[in-house]
Amino acid sequence: MTTNPPDSDLLLLSLVSGAALYLVVGLVTPRGSPVPVLVAVFVFSNMLSRTTFFQTLVRKTRLAIDKREWALPWIALEPIGVFTENSAFAALPKLLQLELLQAISSLEDYASNSRKTNDRRRSLFRLMSWRQQKLCDEAGYSRKLKEIDASIGKNQAVFSAIADAAKKNYGISYKDSSAMIKQKATKSTSSSNYRVVESMGHFIRDWADSKETSPLVNYIFKHLDDIIPKDEVEKTCIIVPGSGLGRVAHEIASHQKYGAVHAVEFSGLMHCCNQFVYEAASKSKHVLVPYANSTSNYLTSDAQFREVEFPAATTKPSNLHLHLDDFCAFQVPEAQKYENVVIVSVFFIDTAENILDYFDQINQLSAPSRKSKTKNGYWINVGPLKYGSAARAELNGDEIAHIRKSMGWRDIDTTNTLESPEAINKNGLLPYITDEKSLWQGFYGVTMWCTAHKDNLRKRN
Repeated sequence: MTTNPPDSDLLLLSLVSGAALYLVVGLVTPRGSPVPVLVAVFVFSNMLSRTTFFQTLVRKTRLAIDKREWALPWIALEPIGVFTENSAFAALPKLLQLELLQAISSLEDYASNSRKTNDRRRSLFRLMSWRQQKLCDEAGYSRKLKEIDASIGKNQAVFSAIADAAKKNYGISYKDSSAMIKQKATKSTSSSNYRVVESMGHFIRDWADSKETSPLVNYIFKHLDDIIPKDEVEKTCIIVPGSGLGRVAHEIASHQKYGAVHAVEFSGLMHCCNQFVYEAASKSKHVLVPYANSTSNYLTSDAQFREVEFPAATTKPSNLHLHLDDFCAFQVPEAQKYENVVIVSVFFIDTAENILDYFDQINQLSAPSRKSKTKNGYWINVGPLKYGSAARAELNGDEIAHIRKSMGWRDIDTTNTLESPEAINKNGLLPYITDEKSLWQGFYGVTMWCTAHKDNLRKRN
């Protein structure tokens, strides 16, 4: 396997090559011809584009454009509102402000949007003949539609509390939010009612029932304990990108007294829900009717309308930090304090539009370098490979393993649960936001690995 030479070597080679070609081409072209200069510039720029510095600059520039940070001044936006200088909301980039406000708006509009869907069911029901409607009503269909409305009201009470908590946490007033919500976010993950409904499944997965997350956490703990010596725990920083409602990050932060655990989530909706779990003012458990919005795949109404409690007054570990941020732009606060950096990606890498952007960022955050004090970088991954509709590269497990090695990673462990089901359970399949009382069940086989950067100060046999 070949690795890229350091930037200094590439720059020296480009200068020497450019100068040599300039002299050679100058001997065979007329005096005053621009060809020698053009050839030398072409060679130099081509070599410069291969440097890590240049590639990182291009990637960050593209990410900035994608985030609309530079484009926003040319978009017709209404006034955002006035926030105090120390407002957490004012400190966010424009795109994340939009994302957060879209999340709050979606949470507050859940009942309205959901009841519109239920009213459409009623309208479609009335298109049936009188005899057919009577048969359905005798079976309890109209009562079920009324129960859906009642359940929506119960859910809205929880979502309104989440929205209020987010406004308080970020210092957003009613006037400010009303002005901001008028903006149309071009890349919001929180602007649809579907996402709010989906969040109830995440509450259950993360905070009401641990059977979906415990196999993931067990694998992570096993390898964290293997790669981080006990006397280096407090010198270790762990980053959990795409942290969702935060159970995995919470368990990691509680497992050992790591120097810092950073949960990084781009979805304003998931971030607000994660924050709400730790709200000190919430002293009692909250009740959701998580399956009320769907009328598909249920054998009984009792199964559809069963209520689920999730704990609210969960104490947030002191070393856990929640960030509303784009992982590809995230920088570790006080990074110089940590000798070990571990990226823990869980059901995350296949969410990328460009999966190599994720890999580049993982390298940048964790690879040992002369400039940072990081001595050892590690990466633990657990998840499927289910790509979205706009992925620029849909890589399989073997291709990802090849790229890891090419980028300087040396695997400590690799496990495919289809081949080694005993790594997690009997059949190697993990449920994901699935309802055991539904006729539809969702399961994934997952690819798991623990890998160390080849430049780590601590070497393994």
